[in-house]
Amino acid sequence: MRGARERRLAGQDLHALRARRRARRAALLQGGVAGRPHGAPVLERARPRDPQADRLVAGLPQGRAAPDLAQGRGLRARRHGRLARLLRPEREARLRLRDEPHGLADPLSAHGRPLSSRVSRPGRGQRVGVSWRLEFPEGFWWGTATAGHQVEGNNVHSNWWAWEQEGKVNDGTTSGRACDYYNRYPEDHALMARHGHTGFRLGLEWARLEPQEGVFDEVALEHYLAMLADLRARGLKVCLTLNHWVLPNWFAERGGWRARTALARWERYLRWVIPRVADQVDLWITLNEPMVPVLVGHLIGYHPPCLVDPLAAGQVFRALLRAHALAYRMIHALVGRAPDGGPVQAGYASAVQYVEPLAERGWQRKLETVLAKVFAQVSYKAWEESVATGRVALPFGRRQRIKDLEGSLDFLGLNYYMRVSATVSLNTLSNVQAGQFTAPPGIETTAMGWQVYPPGFFHALREGWERFHKPIYVTENGCASVDEDDQRRRYLVSHWAQMHRAIESGVDVRGYMLWSFMDNFEWREGFEKQFGIVAVDHSDPALTRRPRQSAELYRELIAGNALTSEIAERHAPGVMKRWPVPATLRAR
Repeated sequence: MRGARERRLAGQDLHALRARRRARRAALLQGGVAGRPHGAPVLERARPRDPQADRLVAGLPQGRAAPDLAQGRGLRARRHGRLARLLRPEREARLRLRDEPHGLADPLSAHGRPLSSRVSRPGRGQRVGVSWRLEFPEGFWWGTATAGHQVEGNNVHSNWWAWEQEGKVNDGTTSGRACDYYNRYPEDHALMARHGHTGFRLGLEWARLEPQEGVFDEVALEHYLAMLADLRARGLKVCLTLNHWVLPNWFAERGGWRARTALARWERYLRWVIPRVADQVDLWITLNEPMVPVLVGHLIGYHPPCLVDPLAAGQVFRALLRAHALAYRMIHALVGRAPDGGPVQAGYASAVQYVEPLAERGWQRKLETVLAKVFAQVSYKAWEESVATGRVALPFGRRQRIKDLEGSLDFLGLNYYMRVSATVSLNTLSNVQAGQFTAPPGIETTAMGWQVYPPGFFHALREGWERFHKPIYVTENGCASVDEDDQRRRYLVSHWAQMHRAIESGVDVRGYMLWSFMDNFEWREGFEKQFGIVAVDHSDPALTRRPRQSAELYRELIAGNALTSEIAERHAPGVMKRWPVPATLRAR
């Protein structure tokens, strides 16, 4: 009798323990987190049972307090092999998951139940029927981005033009007329204005403005000034890139950025051009994706000058740091105020990938975790670390200090396209050639072979904000679609939702520039890869522009300054089920 009674009591204790665990798990999923701002997301997503992709790590944004129920304890709640882990309160945590998509019944639901059934506090990510609305800040910059060489046409005095004539472009073409934007800009600007765009990112071609060393083309400058004035007359703000990889051919032939006189030549050009265009420019980009000429031009050998030389790559890295610091200082010295009377805003555009190991477990994952860190450091973190500290970061230098480099940005321009899954394969060394990336099963890839991974956009924005605490403009984001436009629309909707999520988490994102306005010359890929929301038939002598459905999608987003459930489902059915995000939802 005594033994049976003890067993009965033990069973009751076990039942009570299980009940307490269920209550704690429910509290965790509810998001009752002390110190969280109104409407802040708690759980990024939950997934059906999947032995391969069944790892969920839930945490809190940096600096947030832990839930009261877990103060002083490390609480773990386990359910049928799915792990929702509340990290110890003293550890820095971030809302994060290793999330391969396993679509839910509803983008605003988890474990088959609507969020509203588990969130009792008004306004905390609560559903209203099946409609939702993600609003962006008032005055948000919505526009597109291009580069001069890719759209203008006939950039005949450039190093890229000379290189193309050697038959190096993959599809056998040359940039030629490109999109003839140089002559047809009024037509293109008018289309932007009709679609509600509020800004446009374009570049100046150094080779066009200084076709011979020391000889500046005043006619070409006047033409650029007319282009900028036309944008402003149509109500579009201007984001101007001073160098988007392409160099005057005379500069490249004299050693390019590796020459001892490179910085003096760059300074001479800047001193001539900056004051001439200053009253037309709202945002200045000193350099676009400086790690591309470093790695792709001088280490991988895929872009001109096509070197495979680690020492040369290090030289160019340091030279471009100096070129950026010099341009930033000169902009502030030569430009008094922005056109709206505010302070001058200058920065650079950084190409950021979200890098993770490919393997799920075991020794290979450990090895690939190290590889992922190395890849991220080399591909973009070394540059950002150098700008943040003013010293050349490893592995490109010995932490030598560069004059005026530290903190030389008023905003961060961020270009995000993809996730890279680091693997022991050497193919991960290239971020340009299509088809060279290994993607986990079930992950969509674009025509460039790049992984479609919207959560990586959120993490890239968070990382940029946490490093600099400066305003962020998304200076490139888009998709070379594998079909006419469906993939592009799915890509855009899912990435806009992640950008909204970043804003809700406290990231100061002030604008978004979609890449690209129209199909253009995609560097070594030629005209085959099409990024434009406006189609251009380059086999047609008229180069007729045809807005795609993604252009209409973008127009609708801009018109309401919001992404809604109706827009998302009409243009990209099911994408928010595949890539659900927590967000503050506002009823119509």
